[in-house]
Amino acid sequence: MPFDSLIQIEENRRLGEGAFVVSFRSPTLAAETLPGQFVMLGFPGASEPLLRRPYSLYQVGRGGPDLCEVQYKIVGQGTARLAGMRAGEKLTCLGPLGVAFHLPPRDRAPLLVAGGIGIAGLMHLGNALLEAGREPRLLYGCRGREDLELTEGFHHANIPVDYATEDGSRGLHGRVTALLEPALAAGGVEVFACGPGPMLHAVAQSTAGRLPCQVSMESHMACGFGVCLGCVVPTSKGTGYGHYVRVCMEGPVFPAEELQW
Repeated sequence: MPFDSLIQIEENRRLGEGAFVVSFRSPTLAAETLPGQFVMLGFPGASEPLLRRPYSLYQVGRGGPDLCEVQYKIVGQGTARLAGMRAGEKLTCLGPLGVAFHLPPRDRAPLLVAGGIGIAGLMHLGNALLEAGREPRLLYGCRGREDLELTEGFHHANIPVDYATEDGSRGLHGRVTALLEPALAAGGVEVFACGPGPMLHAVAQSTAGRLPCQVSMESHMACGFGVCLGCVVPTSKGTGYGHYVRVCMEGPVFPAEELQW
């Protein structure tokens, strides 16, 4: 059940070039949020930006049972303002929202695939898998060196990371989908992906008819609870209004085969 609260920033830590982790304490949010769910953060009394923005819960409980973290990059007005906030300042927070990931059965190894800041949507899942006695692996693709710091949580958790960088600064010189095919070839995995739309499309194509795949969709949204209809995406079935689902309510996590790419 989502709830609306006023939260106080405990730390707004810079990770690298334009990347940050903002942390705050919320016992209820920490206790109720499942991997893959998100929150809507806003600025109390602000007219610019007027609307809240959606953020994945990056980690929960790392610095105490009630500590929540959000990882983000500066990409627009809202994230630029968030980056300028300091410890002690307050935000409005609505959550937890959306549909969470489902952990894979024991006979399937969890393979996480992230592109860019999409990695923020998979760290909570990685920790949950470790707590369940599973051994996740991450395939991470990004433009270049400036995004490599975004993997710090995975290194701290000792989750193996394979890299693909478009500038060749680390790992494979290319896109993360080039790492995916060899990882799928052996079979016995379930894929969990979060990142830009073209990457998710490619992942869905690679896994279609072969292996189960869950994708976490990124979308602009104004409300976060299904009223504005600003985050709809087409599905592979249905007609008319029934052809579309809301990322904030029926997602953000979907079985890849249920979406029309």
